[in-house]
Amino acid sequence: MSDRLPIYVDVDDVLSETCRGFLALLQREFDRTVAFEDVRHFDLTRSFSMDREELDRFMERAHEPEILAAMEPMDGAAVTLRSWQDAGWEIEIVTGRPPRTRASTREWLQRQGMPYTRLTFVDKYGLSDVHPGFREAVPLEEFSQRRFALAVEDSAATAAFLAERAIAPVVLIDKPWNQDLDSPAVKRVSGWAELDAPRLRTGP
Repeated sequence: MSDRLPIYVDVDDVLSETCRGFLALLQREFDRTVAFEDVRHFDLTRSFSMDREELDRFMERAHEPEILAAMEPMDGAAVTLRSWQDAGWEIEIVTGRPPRTRASTREWLQRQGMPYTRLTFVDKYGLSDVHPGFREAVPLEEFSQRRFALAVEDSAATAAFLAERAIAPVVLIDKPWNQDLDSPAVKRVSGWAELDAPRLRTGP
């Protein structure tokens, strides 16, 4: 086993085109149209103009296995993960999805050829107090004791948290909803083409 720290990789809108899949679902089954560029807030009650009850209903549907299975992969993600694996890096998939999606998430990663060492569900957004389904997820404070060689995220709040706690050097995939984050501790990239193994630090 490598003595290097693992690489942290998020799933939604890092490996998977989740937002675009959500928008298709929103139009198809909820008769509401929102452009990708208009998803300016990570909080979907604001971006989708929904109240909490409506959003809970939407998210319940959005995390059904057949919806997750239909998500398209992010361009270049699988190729980059394979190059990291070939270079000896351990890849830990760290997601804020509900833990009930574990099987669906594993199946999607396998089908898309996304290699990884471990899949970890973390309560990134403090949902365990209001959603019992998140109580199986690792609490964020507990997770903050971990260290990684690199973290790849799309959430501005999570990226800032990782950087502030020195959990990992952070790369933020550029999205409409993370434009407010301007931190010298977070490197912003347009996509996976800007990430490759030789750019990672090589020590623990």
